Amino acid sequence: MKVKRLYQQGDVLVELVSGSPPQGLERKTHSLVLAEGETTGHKHLLVAEEISYGEVDGEIVFTIQGEAVITHEEHHSITLPPTKEGEVYRVRRVREYDHFAEEAKEVRD
Repeated sequence: MKVKRLYQQGDVLVELVSGSPPQGLERKTHSLVLAEGETTGHKHLLVAEEISYGEVDGEIVFTIQGEAVITHEEHHSITLPPTKEGEVYRVRRVREYDHFAEEAKEVRD
């Protein structure tokens, strides 16, 4: 899959990628939690007219009808354009590399 566009809200990275959506995406009509904060319990919440979603290799993937908004209590909202034929959004966590420990780890809100 080729990344067409990136959106970031805190520790959540949403990639618009080219490629067919996976089979069997569940339907959810209005909202989907993309990630939840470990310490605060705050949520990165996707709100849209219609969301089709599922999980592939441990990552959330989704398509949307109409514009969507990602909200969070500590970050500005982000607006996502609707997916077109042959596009899907993929949710990932931002990672940071610790050069002293020589390891990568996920960033958490």
